[in-house]
Amino acid sequence: MTTDRTGNSGYNATGDSDPLGVDYTSTFGGTSAATPTVSGVVALMLDANEGLGWRDVADILAMSASLTGSAYGGAGTGFEVGSWQSGGTNSWNGGGSAFHLSYGYGMVNAFAAVRMAEAWLVMHDGVAQTSANELRVTAAMSGGPINIPDAGAGGQCRGCGGGQCRDRHGLCEGSDYT
Repeated sequence: MTTDRTGNSGYNATGDSDPLGVDYTSTFGGTSAATPTVSGVVALMLDANEGLGWRDVADILAMSASLTGSAYGGAGTGFEVGSWQSGGTNSWNGGGSAFHLSYGYGMVNAFAAVRMAEAWLVMHDGVAQTSANELRVTAAMSGGPINIPDAGAGGQCRGCGGGQCRDRHGLCEGSDYT
């Protein structure tokens, strides 16, 4: 339930779908609802630990998210695209987090994110992850394009190559995950 634009200008122009009438709606969802919710959670995180950098915030949100929708390892249902998968590694940087094409890392968990934010810099030697300390590597290449070899079997992402790259969590866009 959320407030709606007043009168007949909002989602619930007739007032039939909500007991409180035309100025409220219970059908508000998707990214329009998720964005202000996640923004509020980020504000709580930064209130708990103002020293966090933007990369810290992104990592905490991903690590603290709760699985939602279909069960892990189960088939997708309804509107879901795919199923819950893992990058197949044992470390965060290697992509070992769960991921779903319909939900990303999952549903934001405000309690877990704020608690993690409180202790985050203690676990990282007091250094916030910001653009100022992001490692950037550049290199010159001679010759034509080269193929990036697949990671192979064993629960790792397969199918990288052909212009596809792994993201910072080891996931390949449009690939087959095992």
